[in-house]
Amino acid sequence: MNTKRKEKWNEYYTAARTNQSVATVLEENVSLLPKQGLALDLACGSGVNSFFLASLGMEVVAWDFSKTAIASIK
Repeated sequence: MNTKRKEKWNEYYTAARTNQSVATVLEENVSLLPKQGLALDLACGSGVNSFFLASLGMEVVAWDFSKTAIASIK
C-alpha cells in the first residue's frame, strides 16, 4: 500500500468513530459462528467485529494497514 493511502487511513482512524457497528453478516449468522477457535479480522479498522467475535469466545487476530487503528484497539 502506498504512503498516501496509509496516511489517509491513519487520518480516518484518528477521528473519533463511535457510530460503527458490528457487520450485519456476523449478527445475522451468529448461530453459525463457533464458540471457540481462532478468527482473523483483516482490515479490522476500529475492531468492532474483532471485539464481537472475542465476546463469543473466539481468539481474534486483528490486522490493519493503519497503525492508528491498531493503536486504538490495543
